[in-house]
Amino acid sequence: LRFLFEADDSRPLVLSSESDDLRWVTLGEIPRFSRWESVWRLALKSTPWTDSPVFGELEEGAEYGERTGAYALITDGQGLVAVMKTPRGYFLPGGGMEEGETGEECLIRELAEEAGWTVVPGPRLGSSSLFGFAPSCGRHMGMTGHYYRAVITGNVPGTEGDHETLWLSPEKARGKLRLPHQAWAVEKYLMPRETGI
Repeated sequence: LRFLFEADDSRPLVLSSESDDLRWVTLGEIPRFSRWESVWRLALKSTPWTDSPVFGELEEGAEYGERTGAYALITDGQGLVAVMKTPRGYFLPGGGMEEGETGEECLIRELAEEAGWTVVPGPRLGSSSLFGFAPSCGRHMGMTGHYYRAVITGNVPGTEGDHETLWLSPEKARGKLRLPHQAWAVEKYLMPRETGI
């Protein structure tokens, strides 16, 4: 039996003699710590009750790698959001975190490479994850994206010439983004909600 419950993450974790380690992880990071598909399915089914949703489906018998990235939600003075157009589709600015790299450090490096920008990362807004086959990796992956606000402060020579920056309305960006967990981030953090009042 497995139980889903809410806990106060401000309380210290106390490691018992029954475990080797204890920590908080996002649902999308579960494949990094557990190879049991039944545990991954629990993460997918938990999505409606969490602020870090998981998208996609698990393929029976497939082995999943794990990739964690940092992505920027940058808007201009008119409320348009920056989206990178690449030969593989449309994505939020950012990319995979290298070993030992923080999310903020990843954003600074990736946005210089992709868009030729120097940026100051703002606060981390949240995260979401996606299970699926990644053609760029040639394998199944569990991908977690951490989302930050960021401010452009200058320009540097970019190194990825096949990336084009587009400024789109949040609605249009959500429709064009290739990865559903990134589209969710645009909707969650950039699109106003109707209050019903």
